[in-house]
Amino acid sequence: MNVTSGHRVADWALGASRNAAFTVSVLTVLGVAAAFLNGVPTLIQIFIAISVVAFGGHAVRRLLFPAVSAVMVEGQQVRMRFHDGSSKSGTLNGTPFVSPVFVGFRWSPQSSRLPHALGIFRGQMSATDYRRLCATLRQQGE
Repeated sequence: MNVTSGHRVADWALGASRNAAFTVSVLTVLGVAAAFLNGVPTLIQIFIAISVVAFGGHAVRRLLFPAVSAVMVEGQQVRMRFHDGSSKSGTLNGTPFVSPVFVGFRWSPQSSRLPHALGIFRGQMSATDYRRLCATLRQQGE
């Protein structure tokens, strides 16, 4: 029996992941501290610190303001809706990663030659929608 049977297939809304953003922020601060607490020359320490801040800041921004506003997975088909109102459809690639805290999968949009990846933390969706997404992706992985 299909896990989502009896439920109308709809877009599952995504929001910000504040807990993950906080965790990445703390790790960024620790990374900057580690850059200055080693024996490399000062110029390299500054370069490492700037790199850590740039990558950490970008990750925090993506977690607080995700590009995707909703996702729908039905069978091998994926549909993404973006904040600007546009949407893309495509197919799942490979085996999705499903855990109680994080879901990740690769998909190929019809309008692009290269595959894309999407990661979703549990806090970005309602509990019911996250369970349905996990169940749907687990079925695809079998």
